[in-house]
Amino acid sequence: MPPAAAVGVARDWLVQKGELVRLLPGVVAAAGRAEDFQVLVAAVRLWDPDAVITGRAAARLGYLEELSVETITVLTRRRLKPRAHYLFRRTQIDAGDVVETGEGIRYSSPTWTALWEAAWDEGELADEAMRTFETTPDKLAEGLVVMKGRPGVGVRRFIVANSGEHPWSPLEWSPLERQVHMMLREAGVCGWSGNHVFDIGGRSWPADVVFPGLKLVIEIDGFSSHQHADVFHDDHEKTLLLLSEGWLTVRFSMPQLADAERFVSWVRDAIAMAEHVAR
Repeated sequence: MPPAAAVGVARDWLVQKGELVRLLPGVVAAAGRAEDFQVLVAAVRLWDPDAVITGRAAARLGYLEELSVETITVLTRRRLKPRAHYLFRRTQIDAGDVVETGEGIRYSSPTWTALWEAAWDEGELADEAMRTFETTPDKLAEGLVVMKGRPGVGVRRFIVANSGEHPWSPLEWSPLERQVHMMLREAGVCGWSGNHVFDIGGRSWPADVVFPGLKLVIEIDGFSSHQHADVFHDDHEKTLLLLSEGWLTVRFSMPQLADAERFVSWVRDAIAMAEHVAR
């Protein structure tokens, strides 16, 4: 029996015994490591050296080492049906948008990854890439050109259009902030910036929307973050510290954003009050 055939027989026997697991055509892994992220991405390189990993797996390879990844999205010219841990896409990507690790594993750049995933994740990876300075609103806008004609381009345009004012929270990412920025922009409310950071009381305090000229702060409270006592108390301490510096803080919760017209009306009332105080 030829050596290659003997190896194949031995491999099949170990798979039947459960000691090896088939990951991709021609690629197996020890059963105990068959769900290890590094093993799964290495298997992609062994199966198709030209393949490019994108999505959450690419973000984890590049700059978010602790990011959870359930499915590895692979851009490849080969045809292969989805299988455990993998999803395959026959999508073109320019060489300039590809990064390669020292082990030869290829993945999409932070900007390309953020734009690709924006069609499904409401801008989560875009926010994380901007937060970690891996991309910028300008780079995202420029990158939209390569996404032309792909499914989800309308959603991607929306995410990019509402990323200019840094719609992320340093404590917990939330699409609520992007929604607020969009409502203010569409209503023609000007003079504000997103996620301003105050240095008060020996600490840095981020605020969601700030009107610097009026010393007015708009805060958006997501329910999940305020289930933690330390976050709840920190937010109240921030409000009091800002008050001691002459800043007015107005807080909104998610249900109060449901009616955009009503929300903008409340913001305008807050602006009028801040203008009155400033006189």
